[in-house]
Amino acid sequence: MPKEKTEEEAKAWLGLTRRRRYKIYAWGSLCLAVGAVIVMILYLRPWRWHTYTDDIKIKQVARDVDPGYVLWEEAESLGESNVSEGFINQTVISSDGARMVYVGRNQDGNDDDLFLRLWDGTKWRQPKPMRALNSKFDETSPTLSGDGNLLLFCSNRPGGQGGQDIWVSKWDGVEYAWPLPLSSSVNTPFDEIDPAITPDSTKLFFSSNRPHPATDISEKKAMEASVAAQLENVDDRKVDFDLFSADVASNELLGLFSERQQSILYSLREGALGDVRVMTKLGGTEQSEKAVDKALAYLVSIQEEDGRWDIQKTGGGGGHDMAATGFSLLAFYGRGERHDLPCKYKDNVGRGLRWLIEQQLPNGDLRGKKGNMYDHGIAALAMVEAYGVTKDKNLRSPAQRAIDFIEEAQHEEGGWRYKPKEKGDLSVSGWMIMALASGEMSGIPIPTKTRAGVRRFLKEISGGKDGGSYGYTDSPGGGKGSNAMNAVGFFCSQLMGASSNAARAFESSMILDKSGFDLGDIYYAYYGTLAAYQHQGPAWRKWLGKMQESFVKAQETDGSWTLKGPHTNQMGKGIMTALVTLCMEAHYRYTPL
Repeated sequence: MPKEKTEEEAKAWLGLTRRRRYKIYAWGSLCLAVGAVIVMILYLRPWRWHTYTDDIKIKQVARDVDPGYVLWEEAESLGESNVSEGFINQTVISSDGARMVYVGRNQDGNDDDLFLRLWDGTKWRQPKPMRALNSKFDETSPTLSGDGNLLLFCSNRPGGQGGQDIWVSKWDGVEYAWPLPLSSSVNTPFDEIDPAITPDSTKLFFSSNRPHPATDISEKKAMEASVAAQLENVDDRKVDFDLFSADVASNELLGLFSERQQSILYSLREGALGDVRVMTKLGGTEQSEKAVDKALAYLVSIQEEDGRWDIQKTGGGGGHDMAATGFSLLAFYGRGERHDLPCKYKDNVGRGLRWLIEQQLPNGDLRGKKGNMYDHGIAALAMVEAYGVTKDKNLRSPAQRAIDFIEEAQHEEGGWRYKPKEKGDLSVSGWMIMALASGEMSGIPIPTKTRAGVRRFLKEISGGKDGGSYGYTDSPGGGKGSNAMNAVGFFCSQLMGASSNAARAFESSMILDKSGFDLGDIYYAYYGTLAAYQHQGPAWRKWLGKMQESFVKAQETDGSWTLKGPHTNQMGKGIMTALVTLCMEAHYRYTPL
């Protein structure tokens, strides 16, 4: 009788029981795994890995294979470029992949501009022109620091050393803010292009056609020459581009190289005044510049022998010669005149500045015998501006003391008024904030406590939907403050570093644009000009055209302005003329921050 099969033998397949099959499966799997590892070790060498992956950490140059077909997906358009029919090039992307910067022709097709695109996690947003960086000149060769916080680029705009210069801009959390030229340790009157900074921000590389030591002119001599005098001669001395490098002593690239931000009012002036074509591109006209020349001649004609400007002699309220002298000096410095170098009005500027210094008290007070904090703020601004422009060591102490007095006079809530420590109003505070900002950019440090107080004060008196409207001593609530106060608040917030892309700034600019230029309110016209210029864009272009046309038509034959409106009776023709002149100089006097 045959032996019955066990249950396991009954389930056998090809004579192999289930237990034996499982053993074979296990050993087979192990052998396959070992074999795969051996193949990977022997065949997939590092120089082959790029064929199968685009991981940047392991991608290597292929030595013996063609690029693989799975490395790149088919290219696709990223959407509208927001540029003219020119082409997009020189694209750079931040290390975190969140920002893209590229060069393209602007929509007018006249010059190269920089554009920014942001990654929202799924796609690139629509490109935006970088209005804080773009000008009517060319901006090219963008490059980003390792952390993406600094953007370096090249431009032939005025304000640098001449030719193509390297500029730097800092990310403020919303956009890349107003740029500054690198100092003469990098830029020269020759061309510096194609910057590249190491990931750790310790070394900057760039190309330049500056002369080599063997040529006729040295780098030092070229840098010492002024831009206006050198431009024609430099072209004959340019050589082939060579590679240069500059060591960065610390991670603070912006602070290390931006020493030419001599004051809040200066950096565009030097290049603008030396070239009519530059002046035109910045917004000046032949008529507007003739008007400025006539105004300065009028101011000279009413200057006193001791150097001051007497406010009462031109119809203003007595006791404010400090303010009248400060305004006049600012108008001269705004046109490139100064006290320390040969120029047309050197003597007039020097005498006015000496008179101001002689009136200053040991504690820095510039109010004068019958003046108030208005006088101090305006006179301090003129004194700090003179120091910022010239770096005259004899002005450092008077300028420092003037700033110290402002800090001591600040009310605990952050503002200023007619007397020290008095609860502030925006009108007086505006002059103090301007003087502080100019001092800081001239190298006079401002305490954190003082800056924090200013920000607190501006917040307390702001209103509107997004905080872009300003009141005199209190918030206007959900409504709109006066035109003048809105302009003062807008400009002061810009000086304190508020982003031009924030909702508050857009609300302020819309209020300013809707109100428009008003010839009948010179105080509003002055601050509105500064705020509109800082914000740039369509609002500034519209304002500039109306302002220039109106002021040119209103000028008297002697070069002065006699305007009607708030505060004009107290100002007199002298201060009115100086204020209008400052407005007419704004397109090259002030640097967007």
